[in-house]
Amino acid sequence: PNPSVSQRGTFVEANAQRAKYYMKNYFESQPALNYGFAHPDPSKPWQQSVDAPGPQAVRREIKNIMSFWFDKGVDGFRVDMAHSLVKGDTDKKVTMQLWKEMRAWKDANYPQKVLIAEWSHPSMAVTAGFDLTS
Repeated sequence: PNPSVSQRGTFVEANAQRAKYYMKNYFESQPALNYGFAHPDPSKPWQQSVDAPGPQAVRREIKNIMSFWFDKGVDGFRVDMAHSLVKGDTDKKVTMQLWKEMRAWKDANYPQKVLIAEWSHPSMAVTAGFDLTS
């Protein structure tokens, strides 16, 4: 654990200039990027839908990062905790849709590259569009 941060449940308080708190995915070193919530609670304005501008910007940036590395010759990406990116998605349908979108983008732009999922249910990962699971 990092001594410059303190945990408060699923939230981490960081000694940072901006974004003093962030939601962790599993470890404090794994901030949960804003892919959105499957079923946002209107009383919690930070819970954005997957179609909101913030989560859409995260998707675009992930594609930019993947493009950067694919263009440098990387053969693929392994996605840790691929099943957990969309919050509040108990049946994983919204998460699977996100990965189907990413797979379609990858196939259109980098058909020779692969996506590998770290997902506890391999059949769901493959249905979601991953080439392999680990």
